[in-house]
Amino acid sequence: MTRVLARALSLVVGLGLLAGLPTGTTAPAVAASGDMWSFETRPDGAEPPAEPAHRIEDAYLVVNPGLVSGTVTLGAAPEEATDSEIQVSLGNEREDGTCLVRRLVGTPTFEPVRPNSREGASVRVELPLTGGAGRQAWTCVQLAVVAADGVVLDRREGTNDGYVIADPVGAVEIRAVRGKELRPGRWTSVEVTIRNAGSDAYGILVTGSGRGVRTEPAVYGARVYRDESVKVYLRVKLLRARGASLTIEAAPLGGFVEVHPDQRKVWLRPR
Repeated sequence: MTRVLARALSLVVGLGLLAGLPTGTTAPAVAASGDMWSFETRPDGAEPPAEPAHRIEDAYLVVNPGLVSGTVTLGAAPEEATDSEIQVSLGNEREDGTCLVRRLVGTPTFEPVRPNSREGASVRVELPLTGGAGRQAWTCVQLAVVAADGVVLDRREGTNDGYVIADPVGAVEIRAVRGKELRPGRWTSVEVTIRNAGSDAYGILVTGSGRGVRTEPAVYGARVYRDESVKVYLRVKLLRARGASLTIEAAPLGGFVEVHPDQRKVWLRPR
């Protein structure tokens, strides 16, 4: 129970913080709010599989009317030979305690379908619920790892831990800057490689500043998934014959409660 509470506290955001969101912005899908479900027990008599990549070690999901999002941690990173599918069953509990499944969504473990993603043994799921059935209040949620032939390899029963407001954090990292040799007096595009280190972003804004240089802001105007790297081209003009220092700043775009931009200082050389 302590682990569940700690996880909930890491996700919950005070209503005062939410009130500070800029008007007209929309949080990314990964930041969906809803009922948080934890999965700590297997059905009676069920044994964990021998293959670690098929075993559910830990999981939590946030379920709202249009999306199932969260993290499923397996016993080991899946490989092509141990590929399987994570399946989430949503339904309503019958009087006898059994679950009447009404929706089933999922993604492969080895190469998850976007916007789902994987890092090692941890699979980040973002499973849309389309259609009218997604508007129901689910009273039972089950999590399973299923083989290609439909055999259930592992299963966990969900426990509803209450309603949470997920914390959408936008964060980026500047990984590389290329094209730092400029002809003075002419506009040149400097290539900036940026990795999205936070929740999915609706774009990335790149700006530059420095003495002896002039810049024009650049916007990458498409969705950037978590852990995805993109290239943004910042227009720069070197105003003098000698070199100059340029500070580049990148920031994610979206309805984030918290934003972590990144800066990098580079030296521009004349050519």
